[in-house]
Amino acid sequence: MNNVKVCMIAFSNFNRSMDGSKVRIAKTIANAGYNVAVLAIKDESTKEYEILDGMEVYRTKGNYKFTKFLKILLLALNQKPVVYHAFDLKTLPLAYLVSKINNSKLIYDSRELNVESVGYRNLPNILKFIMKMIEGFLIKHTAGIIVPSKPIADTLIKWYDTIKPTVVYNCPPYRKYSKTTVLRDILGIDKSKRIVLYQGIISYGRGLENLIEASKYMNKNTVVVLIGDGILKEKLMEYVNKKKLNNKVKFVNAVPYDELLNYTMSADIGVIPTQNICLNHYYSAPNKLFEYLMAGLPVAVSNFPEMKKIVEGYDVGVTFNPDDPKDIARAINTILSDDQMYLKMKKNAIKIAKKIFNWEKESKKILRLYGNALGRGHVRCK
Repeated sequence: MNNVKVCMIAFSNFNRSMDGSKVRIAKTIANAGYNVAVLAIKDESTKEYEILDGMEVYRTKGNYKFTKFLKILLLALNQKPVVYHAFDLKTLPLAYLVSKINNSKLIYDSRELNVESVGYRNLPNILKFIMKMIEGFLIKHTAGIIVPSKPIADTLIKWYDTIKPTVVYNCPPYRKYSKTTVLRDILGIDKSKRIVLYQGIISYGRGLENLIEASKYMNKNTVVVLIGDGILKEKLMEYVNKKKLNNKVKFVNAVPYDELLNYTMSADIGVIPTQNICLNHYYSAPNKLFEYLMAGLPVAVSNFPEMKKIVEGYDVGVTFNPDDPKDIARAINTILSDDQMYLKMKKNAIKIAKKIFNWEKESKKILRLYGNALGRGHVRCK
């Protein structure tokens, strides 16, 4: 397998803290015996070249986007791999071009429903139409497609009449459940209080304004904790101070991904109040859902198709209307007010995290896709 070279292209810095899912996918391919090179963008926190988990990572730098693009193009051409792996739509045209020149296979890894994501939703309709035309043309030249949820897979098939995408949930590697007290220790939260946790980017469209408003209607022994950073954080902290909700809502700075699960396991319930501001949000199966399950947390989530299917199908939580703070509180209070229900959901979360929703299970889908694309059948990890 060592003679099979794979060139993965990411217009991001490709480090574990910001690009955890991409690093996991690339590491999976490398661990299966492929010779993996990753082309990415350098920032202040990363090196131009390094060996990361058995992969060669080349990061380009330059003062202009075009300069970086050109450097990656030349690097990609010189790699001459058997497979080009394009992370997201913005890398797909370049990956398609070099795959044609070098007669290589092309894998499209669409981490989002790109044209209907937050980053593109404010574009003029004509530009979105052009992007869909480009994606629709290029996607038909791929040997495989990876997506993070079934509704996104179904949408791509409907839009482009393409080959069936492989759904790979963004799950963390399996870790045995072990209760911790990290959040209680650093925030001084009494054992009598129940911790409702949100972890992730603190930005618009995440429903965090409504979550904070919902804290007013939650049971008295409940504390909402938000772990993360983002453009909305300062504004939310000011609102909490203004409304004198400091005893109900607390903030923790973002922590390295390798340490995050220790924090998650110290909470009592995980919450995802994502709002339906774009189709990508509505069809999402966010990584934090699977992190909560791995941490043994019952969950309260927005009543969107994929999350609802998982949460209600496996009886691990309750859904709510993310635009209604009182309904968010209702879902959380429902879980925390019934000890028997809570313990059942907690047990179910731990069970499915071990048996179903973990990276060890999901990574096999990627290896099957690569094996099929290369005509080798399923490729096993070392």
